[in-house]
Amino acid sequence: MQALEGHLTLSHAYFANDTEIMQEGITVKQWRHNYSVQCEEEYAVEESDYAGYAYDAVWTYALALDKLLSEKPSSFQNFHTGPTTARFVEILKATNFNGVSGNIQFVGPSRISIILVKQWLRGEYHVVGHFEPDVDSADGGILRLDERKIRWLTSDGSRPVDGSSDPCDLQPLADLLGTTCENAMIIVNSIVLLFVLLMLICCVLFYKRRYDKKMLRLREMGLTNKMELRLDGWEISRDNVVMNRQLGKGAFGTVYGGEATLPKDRSYRGPDKKRQEVEMELRSVAVKTLKHNCTLEEKLNFLSEAEMMKQFNHKNIVQLLGVCTRSEPILTVMEYMLYGDLKNFLLARRGHVIDKQFMDENNEVSSKKLTSMARDVACALAYLAERKYVHRDIACRNCLVNAQHTVKLADFGMTRSMCENDYYRFNRKGMLPVRWMAPESLGDGLFTPASDVWSFGVLLFEIITFGSIPFQGLSNAEVVDHVRHGSHVAVPHGVKGELAELLLSCWSYSPEKRPEAKEVVERFASYPRLISPCLDAPLSVVQLDGQNTHEVDLNSSRKHSLLMNGRPQALFQRATSHELADIAESERLVNGSAPTGGGGWTVPSSPFGRHAAHNGRHGRPGHRHADTTDV
Repeated sequence: MQALEGHLTLSHAYFANDTEIMQEGITVKQWRHNYSVQCEEEYAVEESDYAGYAYDAVWTYALALDKLLSEKPSSFQNFHTGPTTARFVEILKATNFNGVSGNIQFVGPSRISIILVKQWLRGEYHVVGHFEPDVDSADGGILRLDERKIRWLTSDGSRPVDGSSDPCDLQPLADLLGTTCENAMIIVNSIVLLFVLLMLICCVLFYKRRYDKKMLRLREMGLTNKMELRLDGWEISRDNVVMNRQLGKGAFGTVYGGEATLPKDRSYRGPDKKRQEVEMELRSVAVKTLKHNCTLEEKLNFLSEAEMMKQFNHKNIVQLLGVCTRSEPILTVMEYMLYGDLKNFLLARRGHVIDKQFMDENNEVSSKKLTSMARDVACALAYLAERKYVHRDIACRNCLVNAQHTVKLADFGMTRSMCENDYYRFNRKGMLPVRWMAPESLGDGLFTPASDVWSFGVLLFEIITFGSIPFQGLSNAEVVDHVRHGSHVAVPHGVKGELAELLLSCWSYSPEKRPEAKEVVERFASYPRLISPCLDAPLSVVQLDGQNTHEVDLNSSRKHSLLMNGRPQALFQRATSHELADIAESERLVNGSAPTGGGGWTVPSSPFGRHAAHNGRHGRPGHRHADTTDV
């Protein structure tokens, strides 16, 4: 046994991470709990580390057989024939799903899985590292060893050496020059240093020339901010973008639907690469344009959202595909979301609730679909929190629905990085969505992932009530005072107990008591049909009395004072008319009436246009939402 002490061995990981969601819609942690209960209470047997492998193997064959029979039902009778067997093997090779032991995918005859590195110490194995194989090839990968966990069986516990001195790599050169190895090393280092200095000077001159050209282009466009330089890697040719229909129009520009020819490999970025080097594809896109002769602030605000969006790569966040900034109008190209924003998606389907159509499992607003949509938003929030970003404007109007009914988070004009801190402080006056804001945000201007969770709770209220406005019957100023003093949106009648508990936890007055977004994701994974529609009353909106715009003082004194808005009359009239237009649009979607335009604003003919109409408060095409106020 002493000879075995300290040896290292390799083994496959028995189970995936506890938070991973399996193909059944439950987490690995939930599966292991169910397995443990069955072993102990039903079968009275010991648990096996290999149970996950057996379970995934059954699923692999079951899914492959299901696909085979779906393609050709008669395959069951001639299963052992050559063509059928060959097709079955092809389906098995193409397996790709998340099982209890991890992702099930094959490269050649081998399955891709994480390899654990273990060390034998005192009669048991200890994990000291792991190997992550390369998904795209049969060899290669990343080895991660934690040497602090490795015990070296030397007298002082240090890493062992063979006692020999390091050989001189430059001995032939030293012999040629007739000098020592140390002098040869100095000569080589001097030559290398001189070469590096020359290359550095050339690079500085080269990039200075490029920088001067870019700055000249920025000055020609009226931009001196460095933001655009950071977007150069996302620049695409304007000739590759075709705009064929208008989706929405606002104060700062227009949103179009169309197509764009883009690199098929999404990791491709950079205008200096030759187009023939990459494979291109045609994609449906939404294109935001900035009007001619706009102000510098409008240009910077327009580009700020693109700058923020390029930081993110997640399946539940609307993807930035490219920008066109080298001439006007400036364009941002994003993936197209067929059904538009989630708020109007739900408003247009309130009839499904009234007619009880949602009870059909296949209905697009069934309990399972609604819960999946909410989980999509929670996944996006968990991703942002992990990367230390706070969205600050979580609401159904800022979530878009694609053709597969996947919900993606959008509108990043208010998103901020928390940098080294765990919060972002807003200490100015501006337009903020007070009906979705947490108490600490309204009172102290503090925004954290916990304040996003509060807003997510209000978003859940919108989903449950199919687009009802939170705090109905209260003006924006009354909502501010209401929330600051410890109140929150009322839980709709008839919701499930688990959902009511989740809502109340999201609306905890203390941010520390609110769940994290990743915990909300796990809750939805455990209860895939948690959300059901609850329409307490017909849809209503806050009635405006012409005095609905206020400013809440968020300066260093942090006094909870309400001030009447002192903005120019023209600004007040413009905001009021936009709010009334938004109310009329909500009523139209509920009543099923035809769209109308008014006040110089175009009512979008496409769902994506509604998203554009809600983005005006960030300096992008659109107008201010009725539930924002000056904070």
